[in-house]
Amino acid sequence: MANKNIRAESVRRKHATPGSVPAWISEHLSYQGTDCLSWPFGKDAYGYGSVRLNGKAVGAHVRILTLTQGPRPSPHHDAAHECGHGHLGCVNPHHLTWKTRSENQLDKTRHQSHGDYRKYKLGPEQVLEIYARANAGELGRVLAEEFKIARCTIYLIKNGKKWASLTGGKKPS
Repeated sequence: MANKNIRAESVRRKHATPGSVPAWISEHLSYQGTDCLSWPFGKDAYGYGSVRLNGKAVGAHVRILTLTQGPRPSPHHDAAHECGHGHLGCVNPHHLTWKTRSENQLDKTRHQSHGDYRKYKLGPEQVLEIYARANAGELGRVLAEEFKIARCTIYLIKNGKKWASLTGGKKPS
């Protein structure tokens, strides 16, 4: 499902060169538009923008929210998207706010933005099929699309870190 409100010139992913990510963030901290502003660089398996900060991956929305509204009020607060389009990479500073985890989950339900992969439950047969096919060399993104789950879930199954009771808890030799 495409978001028609995403700012057009930032939809295409840009190649991050040294300094381009901080420059882009700086330029867009004062963004005044009401449409979603899509993160143009790397995204995680769930569609959220991702940046490196002190050698650690951080959500781009978290970084922008910290720069515009200050640090997380408590360890119980998450960066929340008022627009419900975090999974589409929205980083519009006016769409971001600090909320408790339970408030954020209520918002996700209200926005129905959990994504198809979270509504889909895998049965034991499907887990075993994913495990076998992934370890036989089938691409994770292809399996993720077919089973309507996140790519990272494919890799967790493939490496025996998720549903280990079914897969034996280890990658086959």
